[in-house]
Amino acid sequence: MSLALPATADQAATTGSSVSTEAPATKINVMGLWAHPDDDASFITPCGVWQDRYDISCGIIMLTRGEGGSNSVGSEAGPALGLRRENEDRASHYRSGTVDIYNIDAVDFFYNTSAALTEELWGSERIQRQVVRVIRETRPDVLVGFSPPWPSATATTSTPGA
Repeated sequence: MSLALPATADQAATTGSSVSTEAPATKINVMGLWAHPDDDASFITPCGVWQDRYDISCGIIMLTRGEGGSNSVGSEAGPALGLRRENEDRASHYRSGTVDIYNIDAVDFFYNTSAALTEELWGSERIQRQVVRVIRETRPDVLVGFSPPWPSATATTSTPGA
C-alpha cells in the first residue's frame, strides 16, 4: 500500500495547486493526532529524543493546515497561511527526526468549541475514514493527542453556577 504525501513547497508553488507523490507507508511507533499545526508543539522535542536515543519513529496526523488561524508574523491569510504553517511545522519536525506527517483535508474554519458545528462543516465520517486509513497503514504502537474533557462525578458540584 502507499500513501499520497504532499510535495515540496517549490513544487506546489510551480503548479499552483497541491501535488502528491506515492510513497510506501512507514511503520510508526508513536503517532500524534492534532487539529492543526502548533497543537503538536510539545510533541516535537520528545520525538527527537526518542528517535536519537531509542530509534523510535514518530509520525503526525494533522487534520487541518491551520489556514483559519491568525497570523502575527506575516501577511498570509487563508490557504497561503495554511501552507506557511504546514511548512513551519514540517521544518520543526524534520529537525527532530519526524518526517512522516500526514495532512488530512479538513478545512480550518475558525476557533470553536462546538462539536455540532465542526460536524456540520466537516462531516465526521469523511475525516474519520482518512484518519483511520493512515492509522491502519502506519500501524502505530501508541497514539497520542488532545482528548476532550470527560464529565466526571464531581463536575456538577465543582462547576460555578451549577
